[in-house]
This record gives sequence, structure tokens and C-alpha cells, in this order.
Amino acid sequence: MTPRLLPILVWSFLRALLRDPKVRTGLWLTPLIALGFLIVYKVTLFRDVSFTQDLLGQAAAVAVVEDGRALPGLDLTATQAVERLNRHPGLAARVVHADGADGLLAAGEAAALVVADHAAGTVLVRSGLSKLKTADMVRDTLIHGGAVGTGPKAAAGSEAGAAEAAPARPRFDLRIVQVPQETKSGLVQFAAFYIVLGIATFCFTTGAVGFVAETRKGQLRGFALTPAGRGTVLVGHAVAIALLAVGQACLMLVALAITGEAARASVPAFLAAAVVAALMLTAVSYALLTFKPVDDEKGAAPLVLIVVFLSAMHFGYASGKSEEPTDGPDPLTLVNPFGSLTELLDVALTGRPSVQPVEWSIAMVAAWTLVGLGVAWFRVRYALEPDWTKRG
Repeated sequence: MTPRLLPILVWSFLRALLRDPKVRTGLWLTPLIALGFLIVYKVTLFRDVSFTQDLLGQAAAVAVVEDGRALPGLDLTATQAVERLNRHPGLAARVVHADGADGLLAAGEAAALVVADHAAGTVLVRSGLSKLKTADMVRDTLIHGGAVGTGPKAAAGSEAGAAEAAPARPRFDLRIVQVPQETKSGLVQFAAFYIVLGIATFCFTTGAVGFVAETRKGQLRGFALTPAGRGTVLVGHAVAIALLAVGQACLMLVALAITGEAARASVPAFLAAAVVAALMLTAVSYALLTFKPVDDEKGAAPLVLIVVFLSAMHFGYASGKSEEPTDGPDPLTLVNPFGSLTELLDVALTGRPSVQPVEWSIAMVAAWTLVGLGVAWFRVRYALEPDWTKRG
């Protein structure tokens, strides 16, 4: 293999793929359908429109519980605390009574709830996991004071100015408490399964089916006139497909973020998981299709169904097993070819404990990728011959 030719091949295949209207449409249509489904599901079934506040730049609602006493460590009454919070352009605070205050979070009428724990000398900022950014903003504003600006929120009287003065006590004990309200729908729990399915479908149909069909029809025979061998052409085409699959997975993550379903997602971990997922599924799909060549995308349907079955089987197993993660490799996760792959994506999106150490999942994904690439390399170079009856 000539390493210098590989980037040229990847770029050539990328341009050729993106010229195809079917490929371009498939890249954005799947994430767009997912976004529409998420919005309709949240709005109609759960009546949850909280995600629109971030999109429209609306101020987050904050409720401060009035109990007739100053907030411990801050020496601010509930009214003074509201005045301080309202100086921040991203917050809209109000005073509420203790009765029924907890119901504001559950009903979505408040993103954060400020309540004093006088017995412990602590101020609690309660918020769901999807609103931890707002809770952190509330905590910092209570300690350091709101930003000074112009407009109605910045207009404060002498009482508000006094509230901005440093509290009498030098010690602050404000704690952010996560309440069980991370999202009303919890669709992110199923996101890893659908993302694996999307990557697999793209790699099997657009990638493997297209490459094997073109090889059998002799449409790639022009590369025989270059120093690039069949193996180099295979790797170049596979890398181009993997890059497009990662791009589609990133669009799926954007759809989750827009609808507020990615509060605990780690972007670096997700990108890494998407890259290894695309590489593994591309390698495995190319290897399988060399044994059973097909001429169109419909022929890959049985293989995609196998991916669906194995990924769903691990998803059901991991949902209970993650409560008791193991220190070593998990046998059922290792036996399932797509178990470790689904595991990496699920952990990156939800932040839940992994059923086995991440190193084992990465090792198994790497092993399957190398095996798939090796089999595909050998089959393309020595076993997969053009079928001249397929020339068109």
C-alpha cells in the first residue's frame, strides 16, 4: 500500500459520494427526521417545551422560597435574593412560599429552586440534571452578585444596591442538589441504539454495498492503472464512508442537544465513540458483503437486522447490569460483537456507569475492526473478482 496515495483516494471518494444526491439527502434526512420525532414526542406526549427557552434566549425561571428568615451565610432575605438574581440577564427570579414549591420543578414552571436549610446552615439550589447550567448560574450570582447592565433588569434602587454589598459572613455554603427530573421524556436512554443503527445502515448500504457492487461491475478497474492496489482503494473508500457516518452521528447529537436530551453527554467521548463505531461497522460490513455480494441496498437488509438484534440485546442487558458494574471484562458484553460498541456510545451520551472498564470495550471494538478490515482486504485482493455480466 502506498501511504501517500491514501489521502488522495479518501478525498476523491468523498467528493464522488457527496456529488450523489442520494448520499447527500441521506446524510441530513435521518437526523432531521430524528429531530422532528423528538420535538413531536416531547411536545405532544410530555408537554415539555423547556428546550425552546435556550433556543430563543429566554430567561430561566428561578423560584426563591420565602420562610421569613435570611439565607444562611448570605444574610439576604428572599426578596433581596430575588433582586440580586434578576440583575443577571439570563435569570427571571420570583419569591414563592414553601407550600407547593417542590411542585414547580416537576411541573416545569421553574428551572431552579433556592431553599434554605437553616439546620445545616446551607443554601440549596435544587435543579434537574438538564438544568445544572442554570443552577450553577444561580449559585454564582447569589455569591458574587448579578451583572450590571442596562434595561429594566439593571434598574435597581438603593435596596438592591445594598443587597449587592458583600455579605457579612465570609463563608458561603451553597450546594447544587440534583433532583430526579433530568428530562421529562428520557429519550437519551435509547439514543445509543438508534445512533448505532444509523451508522450501521449508512456503512452497509452506501458504503459496503456500493463498493462491492462497483468492484464486481469493474467500475473501479481504472485504479489498476495507478500504484494503488485493491487494498489501498478499499481502505480509501472505507475511510471516506466512515467520515461521512461520523458527520451524520454528530448531526444526531445536535438533534439531541436542541431538544434538551443531551444534558449529560460528553462531546469528546461521543466523538471518539462515533469514530470507532464508524470504523468498526465499516470494516465489518465490507468484510461480510464480500462473502455475499448484492447489487442494491435492499440486499443488505438482513445484515442490518442482525445489527439491530445484537445491539438491542445488549441494550436490554446493560440497562440493568450498569447498576452493578464489574471491575473486569463482562463476558456477555464481550461475546456480543456490538455490545462493546453500543456500550461506548451509551456511556458517552448518558454518563451512566459502564458495565465493564472502558478499556475492555475499546479493545474489543479495535479487535473487531482489525478482523473485519483484514478479511475485507484479503477478499477484495484475492477472492472478489469482477462479474462482467453486471457491466452496465
